[in-house]
Order: sequence, then C-alpha cells, then structure tokens
Amino acid sequence: MASTEGSRVALIVDDEPGVRFVLSRALASVGLACVEAASIEAATALLSRPEESGPFAAAFVDIRLPDGSGLAVAARLAALDPRPLVVVMTAQDTVAHAIEATRLGADDYLVKPFALADVQKLGRTALERARMAPGEAATPADDPYRLVGGSAAMREVYKRVGRVCLATLPLVVEGEPGSGKELVARAVHAAGPRAAAPLVTVGAIAATALERGGESGSELEEAWRQACGGTLVLDEPAAWLPARQARLLALIGAADGVAEPQRPRLIVTSSQPLATARAEGRLPEPLALRLQVLTLRVPPLRERLEDLPALVAHLSRHEGASLRLSEEAMALLARHDWPGNVRQLAQLLAAARVEAAGEAVTVQLLEPLLEALPGGDRRAAGRAAAGGWEESLARYVRGRLGTGALHADVLARAERVVLEEASARAGGNQVKAAALLGLHRNSFRRRLGGAGGGGRS
Repeated sequence: MASTEGSRVALIVDDEPGVRFVLSRALASVGLACVEAASIEAATALLSRPEESGPFAAAFVDIRLPDGSGLAVAARLAALDPRPLVVVMTAQDTVAHAIEATRLGADDYLVKPFALADVQKLGRTALERARMAPGEAATPADDPYRLVGGSAAMREVYKRVGRVCLATLPLVVEGEPGSGKELVARAVHAAGPRAAAPLVTVGAIAATALERGGESGSELEEAWRQACGGTLVLDEPAAWLPARQARLLALIGAADGVAEPQRPRLIVTSSQPLATARAEGRLPEPLALRLQVLTLRVPPLRERLEDLPALVAHLSRHEGASLRLSEEAMALLARHDWPGNVRQLAQLLAAARVEAAGEAVTVQLLEPLLEALPGGDRRAAGRAAAGGWEESLARYVRGRLGTGALHADVLARAERVVLEEASARAGGNQVKAAALLGLHRNSFRRRLGGAGGGGRS
C-alpha cells in the first residue's frame, strides 16, 4: 500500500471486490486513503500491525464475511484508541442487526445497495472527528443511557427491542426497580422510525403530586400533545391516582382512528406485570387492556452477572476515570444478590470511588460497603438457613475456581453423597434407596455405579 497519513485512512472489510472498489473510490474523493480486507482473518492481521497503516479514521465492515460475523471486527474497532468512525454494512435491513451493531459500538449502519453520497458524508464526518482533540468527539460508548451487556439474557432484550421498535402498538417494559426499564424504553424509541420525534415521560410521582395539589389533567394532555408522532413513556401507571388513570384512558379512547403522526406510541414501564396490578385493583381493567399489548421483560442483575465487568467499566467511566477492581473484588460482586439491580451497583461503585481514593478497589474495601446495602447479607442468610451446607459448598467452589473441570467435579461429589446417604438409610437395598430419592431402580444402580458405589438389589 502507498504511504498514508495517519488518521486519514479508512479500513474496508468486505468479501466483494466490487463493493470494496466502489467504497474506496467514494472515500478517496473526500480525502481518505483505503486499506482493504476480504475476511475477518485479514482484518485482524491488519489491526495487529497498526504501525503499517497508522490509526484509522473510519472503518466500513460488512456483517456477513466468509469466516464469520463482521460484528466481531466492528466491536474490536470500536474499542481502539484513537477510535475510528465505525460503519456496519449489510444487505439485510433488519432492526436486530442495527441494535446489535449499535450495542457493539458502531456509529452508523449502511444497507446495500447504498448511495455514494451517504458514503462520502460518512467519510467527511470521519475526517472531521479525526481532527478533533482527543476526547472531544462524542461516541456511543460515551452515552450514559447506553444498554450494556453481552449476556444471553441481554441478547434476548436486544432481539426483543429489534422486534417491537417498528410497531405502533402499546408496549409494556417490565422489570424490577433499578433494572434499566427506562433505558430499554429509550432504546426502543431510538431504534424505531420515531427516533427523531420527541420522547416524553410522565412519572408516577409527578402525576400523583399534581392531583393532590388539585391540578387538572392538563399536564398529562400537554405531555400527550408533545409526544404526538413520537413516544410517550408512562412510568408505573398502576401507582397513579384514579383520576389520572381515567384521564389517560380517555385520551387513548379519543385517539382511536386518529392518523398515526397525530398520536404518540405508548410505552409503559412497570415493576410488576399489569395483570397483577389489575387483579389487586390498582389499575382499572379497561386501562390495563388498552396498555397490555406487547411486553418486553428486563432481566434483574442477578440473572446476568456475567455482565458485571462491562457494567462496572461503563458505570465507573461516567463518574470519572474507570475504577480498578481486583479479580477477587469482581468475584465478590458476583456473589451479591443485587435486590436494587444496576442502580444499586452504580451506588456501590460511587461509594467505592470515594473510599478507594484513586487506589484499586479490593475485597477488604468492598465487603463493608456490600454489607451496608439492602439485602447485603441475604445470600449468606439463605445459606445459614439451609444448615450451612450451601456456604460450605460456596467456600469449596471459591477455592477451586479456574482449576479445571470444577462443574463436573462438584456435581459428581454431590451425587455421590446423595446416593451413598440414601443407600445407607436403606441398608444397602437399592430398590428402597431409589424410592427414597424418587428414582427408578435401574437409574439409581447406573448412577451409583458411576459414583463408585455398590449395594444389594
């Protein structure tokens, strides 16, 4: 490749020579030299040799490559410092792809066949951003409202966002307090065709306070008017006073038959299913039936603990420099129950930043902070109530994490204890022992043989 000036280089990753040619010509017309790769392997090789091409100002990456998904390359590019403008390309215009690409840090999304003018505009944006001082350009990673996490539970959320964001039907976002319902509502709005229109939120506290002050429904009507053509988020409507609920139902009824741009898309955020609130008499049935059409569940933090490292990095970065946690400290966070979910984690990290005073966060620093949190001793209490065996098992596991086939070892040891105890209680009679455990005799015998035991038939 000819000599290129650092930060004026674009990387093109696509297996189609024609696409690479068109892109390189369009980008060259705005002053960008191009480096090309036809596969993930070739792109990875280029990224491992930055001294040969200098930092990239932009990267155009196709999703479908011969050796895998280009999203993996896009994610690696988005993590570079300095960070290029990352553009994902695809021939399949699906919102799921757009959501996934955005989550991984992509700046934009091109659908093939694309207009050369769009490519040139992105190239100029990349050059402009490359000329900025470090930290001056805003990126998706800088967004405090960004959804974070690559766990299976969060991948289901991203897929669901991709399915429901194009709809105009009411959506209920369910999740425990602090789990991120509001962020998911924002993501649905941002991923859909109403993204450029207003997103307006009506909260339960404001609604209740207004009514207690003798206000009419004018504030709700004003929020409805502002959100027309956009999205109106209704926070915890089951907690609203009846007059406000009745006003909302009247507004929904009056919008029947009204052209789509003249009414808002409704998203409800609720800490419990609306059916439960309806059954308990806190939400009128007619209103519940109008709101409960589509549902998206946000998992609590305890169901996606593998996201903790990413969440810690994201949350701490928006409070200043990233916190440094030891491996033991991160493992301690993973053992907490997190009844307050991500909000509680953010509060803990804020406290840890103060206590650490610039030093690494250790187990010794975290333990008293965790114990002071609501539910801080819930897991230990549960183990104590179980007779202490769960705590003993937890200590056994903690001492051997990373030592090999720990999962299989623990299961084998537990099964051997269960089988031997049942066999001893039955005096070695396998038929009786199997009955004590709710197993068929043949299954018991096979398991006992695998565990190295014996006994009478």
